[in-house]
Amino acid sequence: VYSLRNLIKVVTTDLRGQCTSTHTGTSASAPIAAAIVALVLQANSNLTWRDVQHITVVGANSGDFLFDAEWLRNQAGLRHSRRYGFGLMSAARMVALARLWARQVPQMLRCQCDPVVANQQVPVQGALSISVVVSSGGCSCNGGKGKTVRVLESVQLHLDASYSNRGQLQVTLISPGGTKSMLLTPRLYDNHNGDCGFQAWPLMSVQFWRESPIGKWQILVENRGSPSNHGRVATATLVLYGTEAEPIQLRRPNPPMPDWLLPWSSVMLSEPGGSIGCHRLCADNDNCTGSGPDHCHQCRHFYRSSGDGVGGVCVESCRTDDGEYADTANRICRPCHSACRVCRGPGNTVGNKRGGDCLACRSHAVSLLGNSSSIETAADLVACMPAGSICPA
Repeated sequence: VYSLRNLIKVVTTDLRGQCTSTHTGTSASAPIAAAIVALVLQANSNLTWRDVQHITVVGANSGDFLFDAEWLRNQAGLRHSRRYGFGLMSAARMVALARLWARQVPQMLRCQCDPVVANQQVPVQGALSISVVVSSGGCSCNGGKGKTVRVLESVQLHLDASYSNRGQLQVTLISPGGTKSMLLTPRLYDNHNGDCGFQAWPLMSVQFWRESPIGKWQILVENRGSPSNHGRVATATLVLYGTEAEPIQLRRPNPPMPDWLLPWSSVMLSEPGGSIGCHRLCADNDNCTGSGPDHCHQCRHFYRSSGDGVGGVCVESCRTDDGEYADTANRICRPCHSACRVCRGPGNTVGNKRGGDCLACRSHAVSLLGNSSSIETAADLVACMPAGSICPA
């Protein structure tokens, strides 16, 4: 998220009341990611943590501006990079998805396949290959029975192995769809040996997100160091996490649909009606904090205060026949004087010919018209006054 070693840095506060323009790394990107998630939850407070996971994946921007990403595409069609995951978190896309999210994703299922007892030596050259078969029943791995996972979210490999130099082992998992995920790369400073190898270590990948688990999985364990290294893999266990049915359902947005959303048309409801932008009463389609007319940063027509000085709402027109007048210069609906029902300003003076603010008094008010018979013909500035203030009880 918006921080890339020496290339992209973040300007922020620093120690001793100073500012810095060289902040980088996960210390910079994690707070930005948290802020984006906060915007997502503000747009849709009904989302669960797993909804946010799916929104992060679907809304990620995997554009070619990430020049060293080395993008791969998994069986489900999602681009993935070992450096950047599914891409750059996009606040605009994620907030749009939050507004279109039609329901929470189904319960996550967990399926642990039967352990494969390999008990095989890791060759000095080449890779030890271990196969795990997931049947068409979904989670009946290697003859075992369990709940059915048909749409993957994450996969864990639990590995039991001993090796003379643990840091020189490389572990790769290949899905039935052909997606390769390197779960473990060689580690220069990890030189543990013997029984301190891998004791049911869970190695996890999300690179198979939305793939089908059905078919033959392949585990490759490879020595990437000295020919003198030696050791063996005792067991390997695959654990699948996901859902039985399609997890995502979106409201179809009103046209035009942005290009990045087109691949997700199959999970949208048939009738349009979802809004991915701001409310129609907002001045801009992407300058708001939510989907309602009270979330606009600027109004297209007029703004009406809530009266408590805290908030307000964008409106199409002011209630000019019931206690408001339109301040067109500032696009604000302002209140008339409490004694005025129709007005063109905040005062309670009356008189068309000489610029009075009140054009009609409220029913509980009295019009002081002097010699005139009506407000429309009043030549002098008179006033709408609360009846109790001028009439005896």
